[in-house]
Amino acid sequence: MRGHLLGFAALVTGLILTAAGSSAGQDEAAPEYPKVGSTVPGPFHVLNYNGDRKGRYHCLICRNSTRPVAAILARLRSGADDGLKQLEPGEPLAKLIKALDAINDKNPDAYLGTFAVFVGEQEKGATEDDQEAVRAKLEALTKEAGLKQFVFGWDGKTESKNYFADPKDDGSKGLKWGEPGIRVLLYNNHKILEAHDFTKDKPLTDKDAEAIAASYAKLVPPPFINRKKPKPDY
Repeated sequence: MRGHLLGFAALVTGLILTAAGSSAGQDEAAPEYPKVGSTVPGPFHVLNYNGDRKGRYHCLICRNSTRPVAAILARLRSGADDGLKQLEPGEPLAKLIKALDAINDKNPDAYLGTFAVFVGEQEKGATEDDQEAVRAKLEALTKEAGLKQFVFGWDGKTESKNYFADPKDDGSKGLKWGEPGIRVLLYNNHKILEAHDFTKDKPLTDKDAEAIAASYAKLVPPPFINRKKPKPDY
């Protein structure tokens, strides 16, 4: 009798393990960045142009921890295409930055996060003049638009390369590493909610800027929840 009981217990255990293994095998693979539901690639350190770590290298991903975030990653050139014009008042990118900052300023206790990282061209022989050109444009935009919360960073070491990775096998014509363009990410708790790519062939428009700002505004939590400042991941 004892042998039968032991055999039955072993059988049940085997069925449970088999079912668990089968269930695990049926789980869908995690979405690949930057698809909705994927996870941000991880931390990277940039030279902060403003904010409480102005003039220092600091990770803006870490700074914003698990809070709702609107992040802009851009490679803008000052050469023939003069991509830096996009930072001038009245341009869609400048309007987007101003709109996102206004949402943050209107909801100071919601602990939202907004930042933009501009990628340098050091790997292609750029000089410090390129960095200073971006800095000058950002300082002018900050003053003209009255920005209060938006943080700007410069990635001259190209640590943000993983953030320009393209999804595989979906026919995407998004950003390519090394090419001028803009990627806008909306994420919360490190999970991608929206990802938008803008290139020379598909430039950012006023309509795009308005739609992204509207989506970001929806991430503002109700006043009775999530009002405790998240602990930064340092």
